[in-house]
Formats: sequence, structure tokens, C-alpha cells
Amino acid sequence: MSEHQVCPMCLGNGGTLSDDTFTTVECMCVYTRRKAGFLGRAIYEADKIRETPLARLTQDSRWLSPDGTAKNLLITAPWKSLLPHLRLAFGMRWHQGELRSTPFTFKIITDEQIRVGTFADKGDGVESVAQLLNADVDLVVLRLGFLALGNKAMPEILRSAIMHRVEMSQRPLWLIEDPKEPFTRGHLSWSDKVGEYVATAFQRMVLP
Repeated sequence: MSEHQVCPMCLGNGGTLSDDTFTTVECMCVYTRRKAGFLGRAIYEADKIRETPLARLTQDSRWLSPDGTAKNLLITAPWKSLLPHLRLAFGMRWHQGELRSTPFTFKIITDEQIRVGTFADKGDGVESVAQLLNADVDLVVLRLGFLALGNKAMPEILRSAIMHRVEMSQRPLWLIEDPKEPFTRGHLSWSDKVGEYVATAFQRMVLP
């Protein structure tokens, strides 16, 4: 529904009368707008899919099983192909948070931001690595492959950042690799040490 159309259910009032309790409840149009604001335009406008290996509702639709947003995952997929899965998985988590009054939060960053956050001077408006991997955020999605130039220190910087999130904060992290630029030897963020750590601490998932 465009912002110029009036919702036929609530006529623009934002609420409808419940048949069960005879009280005013939030209209679906308001719910949808809030969900769209949470997901962000790119994810919300992605194609709709009905299932994803990243998350699945139980039969009674009250819980998530399995819930990939609580795990450390190395996901192989083109970003455009991944967006519909993010739309469904994050939408499920948002809805569960609404039901339980436990808001779900996520953040999407890149390995280039990790590099910049490491070497940037304080006060220049750039987020530090600690801010990028904020422990208060339920899930951080780290997209790999955004470095334009090689840096010998970058693999260790990345490993330290990943370990801080996983070991110190004990919060879930998703690493996203494009199949055209796999996270292996030759990748600008790769080293044997970071590869070994990711292999032991992350579950690999390849999306079609």
C-alpha cells in the first residue's frame, strides 16, 4: 500500500475493533509499516519466500526451531539471493520479539568497515570495531569481500574482531561470503589462522 492510499481496514485511524474483546487493536497496516522500518528497505523489498534454512516456525507458530539467528554461521550466497532469506528469518524474529516483548536487533557491516574502524582516528565519526560488533546487538551480519587493497594485518584484525564477538561477548555472528569470492586462500581477509578459527567456531551453510 502506498503512503497516499487509505487503509480500507482502519480508514487511516491505525486501529481496528477486535471481534473477541471489543477493544481497539493495531491495524495490520501499522504492523506492516513497523516491520518494514525494522527490516530496512533493501530487505523488506526482497522477494517473498515461504521457508528458509535460517529459521523455521514450530507447528504452533509460537517459537522458532531451528533459530539460525542464535548461531555463528558462515553463509555462502550472493547477497541478492540472500536477501529473501533475511526477510523471512529476521521477520520471524521480529514477530517473536513483538509477542514476547523482547525486541530483536541486527546490524549489517563489512570487513572494510572493520579495517577502517581499526585505523581511524577518534572523533572522525567512524564507528570503532567495538561499536561495529556491539554486544548489545542480537545478531551482527559481517559481509566479506569489500576490501579494495590488501593489508598484511587485516586477517589478524578480522580474527581478533570475530573472536571478540564470539568468545568475549558470546553473541552470534554471521559471516557472508560470495560464491564468486570464497573466503579461502587468496581472499584479502584470509589467513590460515582465521580460516582455522572460522572452521571450528562457525557452522557452514550454502544457500541455493
